[in-house]
Amino acid sequence: MHKHPARTVPERLFHATQMFLLPCMLGCLAMLPAASFAAAPAPGPDTLVFANGDTLHGKLVGATAAGVVFNSDMAGSLTVKWENIKTLDSLSKFAVLKTGERVTKKTPANQVPQGTVAVADKKVNVTTPSGVTSISTSETQAIVDSPSFEKTVYHDPGLLHGYVGAFTLGITEVESTQTASTFSGALNLARIVPNATWIAPRNKTIFDATAIYGLQQQKGTLTTPYSSVKTDIIHGDLERDEYIQPKLYYLGYSSVDHNYSQGLALQDIFGGGFGYTVLKNPRQQLDVKTDLHYEQQQFVAGAGTPNENLIGMDFAETYARKFPKGLGFTETGVITPSFNDGDPYSASFTGIFTFPVYKRLSFNASVIDAYISNPAPTFNANSFQFTIGATYAFK
Repeated sequence: MHKHPARTVPERLFHATQMFLLPCMLGCLAMLPAASFAAAPAPGPDTLVFANGDTLHGKLVGATAAGVVFNSDMAGSLTVKWENIKTLDSLSKFAVLKTGERVTKKTPANQVPQGTVAVADKKVNVTTPSGVTSISTSETQAIVDSPSFEKTVYHDPGLLHGYVGAFTLGITEVESTQTASTFSGALNLARIVPNATWIAPRNKTIFDATAIYGLQQQKGTLTTPYSSVKTDIIHGDLERDEYIQPKLYYLGYSSVDHNYSQGLALQDIFGGGFGYTVLKNPRQQLDVKTDLHYEQQQFVAGAGTPNENLIGMDFAETYARKFPKGLGFTETGVITPSFNDGDPYSASFTGIFTFPVYKRLSFNASVIDAYISNPAPTFNANSFQFTIGATYAFK
């Protein structure tokens, strides 16, 4: 029988260590994936205690100077005034902004306290990694969940993201002694970056386009020849605003018009200027704008009116109003004089009433009045449109 040589004491210790540690290490490695990927326990429900002692469990959504927005399975979404809150505790992370605090992309991340929130004794206590920061509820401008705060302040949406707007379509068809077809459409898009009430905007992009095309035909007789009348009107605007202050901005602007009813084959404007928000609240907003621009007018062939190259200025105002039950009204007025030729000038007015029908679908009635002082001969200087259609809003 072959005998193994006797091991020394160090060899025996090394062998015993291998026999003991190897199974332990394999067991730990087998357990590692499960431990690494185990989901962290979700924070418990937030607790809101009213001043009268009633308690509500649910989720803190956020807050403004007016009060707290709180969601509960039992009561739904509630907005509770600060004076009606005794205590509020949330384990989710929020950013808390003081009244008058202006946050921009350059704001250091640690300037605005972020952490779990507890409200008591008319104070908002934010537990941050560096300690507890207390802000009076009377000085609290907003409470925003941390992911939304980081995304809104420090990130910009993609080129084609973040737009809100509506598409409108109207169709009329007549078949009789006269046959007539009329198609009208409008597209309105706007994007504000960032799009939140608790932070001043950095920029705004506005695009709108309207078009109406119609053809009316009269059947001919032995004594009356066949005749037809065409309507062909197109208008588009593109504007980019960059904010200098929360209400003051500079802008770049361009517009395109084609109006066969005025003998206008093409009118295009390119320019830049300034705008100011005179009035802004949740119900209404009023902006005034002015710019310096180059304007080109081309008239239909054979109209007998020379084309124009003009240097001019826009004086414009835009007003929007929200009424109860989803009713809305917007209007824009523009006057455009020219400097290098004192005769040509133009003006326009647009007004739109919107009436909700179902969810994002609504009914609208719009008025567009456009005027140019130098129409082609035999064409009217004024063009008036009244359109009724269906509108679909999208985000």
